[in-house]
Amino acid sequence: MYQARFDTNAVVRLSDNMIIGPEHEQEWSEYQSWVADGNTPLPPDPLPVYTPPTTEEKLASVGLSLSDLKSALGLI
Repeated sequence: MYQARFDTNAVVRLSDNMIIGPEHEQEWSEYQSWVADGNTPLPPDPLPVYTPPTTEEKLASVGLSLSDLKSALGLI
């Protein structure tokens, strides 16, 4: 069984997670025969949803807090 991919016309062979594209002549031929027999690959996994980091998360990534920043700016 195979699963489609969003990024290319390649597919993933689920038995070993190998990504197979036209450059893999033998495996691609096996996949094409599988499709010709009436099979359809599973749809691709959904793309992850990007959630931008919050201001607090950005500050924490450099070792600061919101109150540290406010203090440094003389706001508190």
